[in-house]
Amino acid sequence: MLRGIEDSSHTVDRTSTLPVHRIGLLDVPGLTHGITSRTPDLPLYGNMSFMVGDAPDLVQTNREAWAGAIDYDPDLLVLGRQVHETTVFAVDESHAGSGAQSVETSIRRVDGLMTNVPGIPLGVMAADCVPLLIHDPAHGAVAAVHAGWRGTVDGIARIAVARMTDAYGTEPGDLTIGFGPSICASCYQVGSEVVDRWQHGPVSTTADPVRVTSDGLYFDLREANRGQLIAAGVHPDRIEISDVCTQCSNGAQFSRRGLGPRTGLFTSIIMLDDSSRIDQGRQS
Repeated sequence: MLRGIEDSSHTVDRTSTLPVHRIGLLDVPGLTHGITSRTPDLPLYGNMSFMVGDAPDLVQTNREAWAGAIDYDPDLLVLGRQVHETTVFAVDESHAGSGAQSVETSIRRVDGLMTNVPGIPLGVMAADCVPLLIHDPAHGAVAAVHAGWRGTVDGIARIAVARMTDAYGTEPGDLTIGFGPSICASCYQVGSEVVDRWQHGPVSTTADPVRVTSDGLYFDLREANRGQLIAAGVHPDRIEISDVCTQCSNGAQFSRRGLGPRTGLFTSIIMLDDSSRIDQGRQS
């Protein structure tokens, strides 16, 4: 048991009507997850980031409200300082609360977090990039991954699976993975550098996320990540992709492409509950 959870004063707000986005495949016993949205029901439309110039006290108000709606302790939330790279960091009890109250306490230079410790909520921020929430029910482990175009072409989804395999004994075929809201293929116009890095990068996959049109080049972030997960051994039926596009969702989500570079960020959260402790009988 994570120290401090037993006497935590946090309780879920059962009356909350905040629009939490859920992934059906992750709605299972032993797992808590949820994705915040952009809503006029909260200050700053529910922004979860301290990094866009908004008042910190209002951001903290939002963090507490979303925690109540999703059902986790906001003081234990772990966040990384995302830099569009491929580091996936293993979180333990000593990291609980890193980034919960300030950017300065977040875990530096990581775009993925993973843990096998119940009671620690992991989160990744996004506003067009693909958030991946990963669950290994066989070994009691989870991960939250931020996949922008740089992380995608460098293989962060594949790397996350490999890191979980090394750390927790994960079998890729056991994984269940949810993609949160992200920019869709029809909206994500890119430059030639994105296509060049994908075509000459380290990711081995049969996915073809590049579309050439008279308007220019478009890149399917969702398919690029899905393809590398399947190539890593994840079963296609155990991957669920949200169809909410951050740019063309009529303001339902934050989008840097749609709302500008100083827009807020939403957060995708995943946490093992105490009941998700590994079944030792399955290990023998």
